[in-house]
Amino acid sequence: MFKLEKNKLFKRRIIQVVITGIFLLVFAKETFIHNTYKAYEPGVAASVENTGMLWQNFLMVLNGNLLMLPAFIVVSFSGIFSYENRCGMQDIILSTKNGRRECTNAKFQLAFIITNLVYAVIIFISVAHMFIVTKGAGCHMEIQTAGILNDSVFKADYMELVLHMVFLSFVVVNIVLLLVLLVSFLSKNTFVSICIILGILYIMRPDILSMFLGIDKAWYIILFSPVNSMNVLDIVRYAPVMISGNMVQWVYIIELVYSITLAAGIIFFNTAITKRQKYYAT
Repeated sequence: MFKLEKNKLFKRRIIQVVITGIFLLVFAKETFIHNTYKAYEPGVAASVENTGMLWQNFLMVLNGNLLMLPAFIVVSFSGIFSYENRCGMQDIILSTKNGRRECTNAKFQLAFIITNLVYAVIIFISVAHMFIVTKGAGCHMEIQTAGILNDSVFKADYMELVLHMVFLSFVVVNIVLLLVLLVSFLSKNTFVSICIILGILYIMRPDILSMFLGIDKAWYIILFSPVNSMNVLDIVRYAPVMISGNMVQWVYIIELVYSITLAAGIIFFNTAITKRQKYYAT
């Protein structure tokens, strides 16, 4: 069943185009920044300011690569269920034992494997390129040595910041995947699914939300939106918040919230699908 779903997904060609496109963009950005890394090869003397510029460039490239993943997921998997729903096949598939369980599980596993494989490759390319050329020069320096982070009060070195970026982006990417699969399962039109999900991810503009909710509430909603939550370089610049007498950095709060959300999302996704499967089983 897994092999059948894989053939069906790649038969539509769109995922091949999207995967090829995202990797071409990653390689183009790595090629562009290669000469910058060459200036920090081992044995080359570099000041603290220059080393901070090295990490600033690397973090911006890595952050930009990760921010492409939600769009990749939306375009690739919005039709994984809705295509069959639109053609009238989902009712037939869900009314059979293997269709209800194995077909649905195969789609979920396929989407999960492809998404996290692309995610892992993007992380590996960015991190390996930088560390192979520079040997991680200055990786234990405080993040405030980077120009864009000099106003941050977050206490961490560059390696710790990279780990936060990797962990938080992993959690958010899988939450976005669950959202895409759920909307696709409930929708009969792939285009409608794409519009709904892109609206949730990208069209939460602060100027529009502030008109209805006020500036403070709009800011919190924007901060916790999936795409903005992946932008760790902005999050670590926010002032910490007081909780039970302790100053807590926003990056820790968002990591906790999204970890809980991912666990709850898996349960909700499974419940929604199981409920509909029971309907067709009767």
